[in-house]
Amino acid sequence: MIHPASFRDPSGFVFIKDSEIFRAVKLSYQKNYDKLIQSGLYDELVSKGLLIPHIEVMENILPDQEVYKIIKPEKIQCISYPYEWCFSQLKDAGLTMLEIQKTALDHGMTLKDASAFNIQFYKGKPILIDTLSFEIYQENKPWVAYKQFCEHFLAPLSLMHYTDQRLISLFASNIDGIPLELAAKMLPLRAKLRPGIYMHLTLHSRLKVKYEKRNIHEFKSRSISKNSLFGLIHSLETTIRSMKFKPSASTWSDYSEDTNAVYKENKKRIIQEFISQINPELIFDIGANTGDYSAIHVDRKTEIIAIDYDYQCIEKFYDKIRSESLKNILPLVSDISNPSPAIGWSNIERDSLLERVKPDLVLMLALFHHLVINNNIQLKMIVDLLSSITEQVIIEYIPESDEQFKFMTQNRQGDFVYYSETDFEQGFNTGFEILSKRKIEGSGRILYLMKKK
Repeated sequence: MIHPASFRDPSGFVFIKDSEIFRAVKLSYQKNYDKLIQSGLYDELVSKGLLIPHIEVMENILPDQEVYKIIKPEKIQCISYPYEWCFSQLKDAGLTMLEIQKTALDHGMTLKDASAFNIQFYKGKPILIDTLSFEIYQENKPWVAYKQFCEHFLAPLSLMHYTDQRLISLFASNIDGIPLELAAKMLPLRAKLRPGIYMHLTLHSRLKVKYEKRNIHEFKSRSISKNSLFGLIHSLETTIRSMKFKPSASTWSDYSEDTNAVYKENKKRIIQEFISQINPELIFDIGANTGDYSAIHVDRKTEIIAIDYDYQCIEKFYDKIRSESLKNILPLVSDISNPSPAIGWSNIERDSLLERVKPDLVLMLALFHHLVINNNIQLKMIVDLLSSITEQVIIEYIPESDEQFKFMTQNRQGDFVYYSETDFEQGFNTGFEILSKRKIEGSGRILYLMKKK
């Protein structure tokens, strides 16, 4: 089966056969592919962790297709999209793309694509997954992917830095990148006048609009030397590096530091015991906060996808992953009450989050009461969701006597339906078997280990 997003790539296509992922290299891309391999560019990028490794498949598994090569890349457990990344993830991804372009130029090649969707997080770091993004460099030819880079990286990073980090969500409705003219309108004047932003975004957007209003035949492609290309890349790097994550007020980003120490340590111990009984390959931590419980599993072979709707929580979590070199955890910004939908052509080009994550175990810690109180989610809806995505669940029940519950409901008495411990167990009993139930010392909260019936 050919992947629905492959129509965007004229050089090849991704396909799935026997649950394995392959990439076909078309005959039209033969010279570029050979240059990639023979120039040493592929080897250098792979050795630096900048390009996903692959092997060439010798047998003809596509007899009806005219292809030059079939390659099998290393598998990435979960594909993520840029509108699910925090500021520092997008920044690291953009700098990675520029490093790849510099390395390509050193080997007589250049990136013809600079899509953020071609970057994924693999072993804790951003990496290019589109092996066919390169073409042979032609002397004095401009960087064809410059505009795309600005729309996919510079524009959203500028909006997140100077306006509001939540504006990365614009990517979900602008699958080809955030339009430069839109970003320019939304940026404050002080941002638009900064040299890098002015050149690569403000002025760039004006020239784009000007050229679109004129006859394309009136313009000749401007020549640019390789040294000037390196200068362009250096300017983009300097502009992006100058932008930093700016913390803002967040209720939940400091929540883990505020909780009872006895409760926290006992909760970690019980979760470790539960996980050791299951030995899962992929854990989906829903409502992960800053990752205190995602990161406790000692077996780092287990992959963990952790989501939280709070950008600051995921920013802190990602910083922890970088500082501690945690290679098995991918933190993403997503709200389980409104997870990333399927988008793109026919709504099949980019899968929804729940289609991409196929966990053996779901962690839902200190989240049940949030869903019920803040989102009016019914117990049956939570049970149905969990039973549709996983076989096993570790979930935390918060009673009405809990101080956090009282804080959240101080102005909402009587206008929502909450569930007693008995109601909670009976509700989950419709889809899950309760394997273990443990009270957490230092609180009145309860941890359950459940298995789908």
